[in-house]
Amino acid sequence: MIDAGASDLYATYAISPTDLDGNARAIGDGTDVGCYEPAISLVITGMPFEAGIVSPSYGIIIGLAKSEVVNCTATSGVSADGRYSAICNGYVLYACTNGIETEITRGTGATCDYTHPGFICKLVWQWSDVKVRVAASAGEGGHVAVSPPSGTGHYATNSTVTITATADAGKGFYKWTGDVPEALRWDNPLVLKLSDKPVSVHAI
Repeated sequence: MIDAGASDLYATYAISPTDLDGNARAIGDGTDVGCYEPAISLVITGMPFEAGIVSPSYGIIIGLAKSEVVNCTATSGVSADGRYSAICNGYVLYACTNGIETEITRGTGATCDYTHPGFICKLVWQWSDVKVRVAASAGEGGHVAVSPPSGTGHYATNSTVTITATADAGKGFYKWTGDVPEALRWDNPLVLKLSDKPVSVHAI
């Protein structure tokens, strides 16, 4: 497994007419003649984000034999990196030949027994109820609170959160750093409209 994110790396291999030695290659069947580069077998990604916890992990699997079976699973909840929380509602499997994606099958479950057909494929886990992480912290001499409260620190996209910094006695709030628009850096409380990206702010 090459732990790379979702990308078009497979397309580079799919359209290359020769391997690194200059030998003609069999395009699209996952094999190379006299080639030192790995044969990409399966790309795993997520839509709209790489959410939840999946096995094998997001990235690229190389070197699968034709007809080799890989049990792929997705677990709803917080992603391995903590950035997103979501519910898995299925998957879509694509064949990737010559840089073109063609749907092979789709399912509504969180398990897919992938049988390698001998050419590059792409497994896209489908996620709904996606929420992004809001991380707030304060420097020494104060603390912060996020409202409304969240058990996991994740909030729905396009929702609004209010972050309040409270200084200890003899201290004072200066500004916010992190993922804060410049015009709002001195606002306390800080009101943020969330997009589809996680947010991290720090009060000083």
